[in-house]
Order: sequence, then C-alpha cells, then structure tokens
Amino acid sequence: MERLQRDPSLRFSERGRSMLIWLRRCLVTANEAELELGDLPQHLLPTVAGLAKECADEWQRLAGELNSRTRQLDLQDLK
Repeated sequence: MERLQRDPSLRFSERGRSMLIWLRRCLVTANEAELELGDLPQHLLPTVAGLAKECADEWQRLAGELNSRTRQLDLQDLK
C-alpha cells in the first residue's frame, strides 16, 4: 500500500486518489480485524466467517483478473 500511496500517477489524479481511498477502506490487517471482531458474539462467528470468505473469494478473483491483464501487457511488450 505504501508504494501505491507514493506513486505520483495515483497521488496527483482524482481517479488515483479515489482508488487509494477505496483500497484503504477495503484492506484489513489482522490487528484491525482482531480489534473489531474480538468481542463478536459467538452466535455471529459463522456469519462473519462467511462474509470474510466471500470477501476473500472476491479478492482472489480480482487478483486473478489483474494478473491476467498483466500477462497480456507483458505479451504485448514482447511483440
């Protein structure tokens, strides 16, 4: 995240700043999660676990899509 925050192409454009804000909202560290969920009632654990799994699945899908785009760009550079 620090590298993205230092990148001028993101810092100095409205779209880039919006993306940085979105990423900060979406990224959760283990410490943040523990602070927020430490006192979660036991009966809600399965529900929150399911939400976390859905988020992880979406991030995995997004990572695959971005990796695919990167490979396509790499192939174009070879031409």
